[in-house]
Amino acid sequence: MRPTRIIGMRNVPILFPSGPGMLAFLCRVPELTEPQFPYIAPPAAQPTRHKSIKAGTASGPSTAIKNELRSTAEIEIIRWMNGTQSTSNRASRMRWGPIIAAALVSVLLACIACTADSELGAKDPKDAYYNLMVRGWLQGKTSLSMEAPAGLAGLPNPYDPKANAQYRGTLFYGPRIHDLSYFNGKLYAYFSAVPAVLAFLPFHLLTGQWLSHQQACLCFCLAGFYCAVALTWSLRNRLFERVGDGALSTAVLALGFLSLSPLLMQRPDVWEVPTGCAQASWILALLSVWWSLCRPRADWISALMAGVSAALAAGSRPASSLCGIILLIPAYRILSASGERTTARKIGSMAALALPPMAIGGALLAFNHARFGEWLEFGQKYQLNVDAVRHTTSENFGLSYLAYNLRLYSLNYRGWSTHFPFVRGMVFPPAPPGYGVGDFPVGIIPQLPAALFAVALGVAWRSVPQIRRREYFWAVGLIAGAGLAVAFPLLMYFTACLRYEFEFAMYVAILAAVGYLGLEATSSGSARLLARAAWGTTLAASIAISLLMTVSLRALTLTVHGRIDLSRGNLTEAAGHIRTALSLQPWALSIFKSATSVRRQATSLAHFKTIPTRLSCFQTMATASCSWVVRRKQSQPWRGRLRSTPTLPRRLSF
Repeated sequence: MRPTRIIGMRNVPILFPSGPGMLAFLCRVPELTEPQFPYIAPPAAQPTRHKSIKAGTASGPSTAIKNELRSTAEIEIIRWMNGTQSTSNRASRMRWGPIIAAALVSVLLACIACTADSELGAKDPKDAYYNLMVRGWLQGKTSLSMEAPAGLAGLPNPYDPKANAQYRGTLFYGPRIHDLSYFNGKLYAYFSAVPAVLAFLPFHLLTGQWLSHQQACLCFCLAGFYCAVALTWSLRNRLFERVGDGALSTAVLALGFLSLSPLLMQRPDVWEVPTGCAQASWILALLSVWWSLCRPRADWISALMAGVSAALAAGSRPASSLCGIILLIPAYRILSASGERTTARKIGSMAALALPPMAIGGALLAFNHARFGEWLEFGQKYQLNVDAVRHTTSENFGLSYLAYNLRLYSLNYRGWSTHFPFVRGMVFPPAPPGYGVGDFPVGIIPQLPAALFAVALGVAWRSVPQIRRREYFWAVGLIAGAGLAVAFPLLMYFTACLRYEFEFAMYVAILAAVGYLGLEATSSGSARLLARAAWGTTLAASIAISLLMTVSLRALTLTVHGRIDLSRGNLTEAAGHIRTALSLQPWALSIFKSATSVRRQATSLAHFKTIPTRLSCFQTMATASCSWVVRRKQSQPWRGRLRSTPTLPRRLSF
């Protein structure tokens, strides 16, 4: 390499690499076409191979070069161009901190997902809906590898929820056909086929085994989490160079808990699989667009990644297709490029960006036509569930639901209880006409207060070097715009649901993490200590509340499972589920009392006494509670009105 001087700078030598180092230089330096920083063509290639693009020694510019620099701004430009940092800043960083934080989140999510029960009652993974879809494909048909109940064909209206209730099955007990589509005597899944192509089919072809819904949901959730970590890490390295890995480690924890991943992993089933796939694909598309912005010119690799990821995300969740507007950014950069051989590059890059959405979208439309004879029919019109009548008689989307859903997702407060896990059940405010039943939405601001650090983005730009502020505003606008595009259709839907909130919660988590990193870089002295204290307090509270809500949701699920066991006469299983629910949440028995007759509770009392268990204290608590219910029933009728009793989730009703 050899020094080259930049026009407008005062004797500032810049060492341009040659050979393989030029690729690293182009990956690190954005497009130098702005007036304040003109681009200088590199010299001819040198035969020697260098290991880095740093000027001078490995610790930074040489002493002679430093003596020639006449201002602090010039030193910053040199470090920015060469990708160097001070030795003290590099040594103070805990390189393994973010990796350890990501590993802790991954282990926690895996433990939660592996202990969750299948609400569809699929004891064997091969009987799960997505595996039935794959088995149907391997048999050469578009329907599921499952015969429809013969009684459905004899019903005057097979889509009547009351008429087909006996065929749809019972929660936690298979086989079930709940939420499947019934058309021409065959059963189909209205859920997207993209997760089956990405995960279920390849897993079976490679291993000969079947992937469960819980495992697939965990994989997609971890993929989205890792992509979010990579995006935040890249933003830190490029925009907030002075922020250490200790702060980045806390940002990684925020991505894991503010995204509602622990709550979603408590109920990982067929409904959450396409949701997790769509979120992971959109975050990957966002990361690809950001990488394209960091390069001197748009390239076909990042364009291909963005196009494929966006197409898979829209195919997994068609309601989130509005987020595809982020592809306009790489498209604009491709079309506005200038220089030699730009025509061929434009054609190749635009083809890499546009062809994947066209191919994947066309394949999904053809799949719909092969099943239902309509290009835009995914099967929702032929569903077998309690909302089948609504899909044909009412509007599922409306602006009248926007304010109400926004209140549930952002401001709704559960309140506190004096018993573990200290969170009360969901209390829904009066709903607008035509609104459905909510399913465990989470008020982000009161229950995940660390999300408020997204407001710090308004001052974080001050710590960004002047030459990179345009990138900062592009990145923040890109993340915020993608989150709004995903959330807007869900806010107009006729019900609020945890898995819907999960789709856009990750964008809030990324904005909050970047806001704190910017605040860490901007502040100093006592202001920095105050910012760290506020971030640590709110993040700890968010993590604790997230875990407590996860425990509460687990106890609620176990309680309903025990209720269904009692209705089917499986008293031993019911006693085990109720006892476990009591060990997690003592007041969970209130749901059991309000939903089950006292006669069945008295019957299960004997089973509580006879079944051996290591949790003797919880067994005593359950026995005493059931005895109290029996005595209370003998004295006065049980009315079942409890202020702290949560509403049964939508999927847990039957």
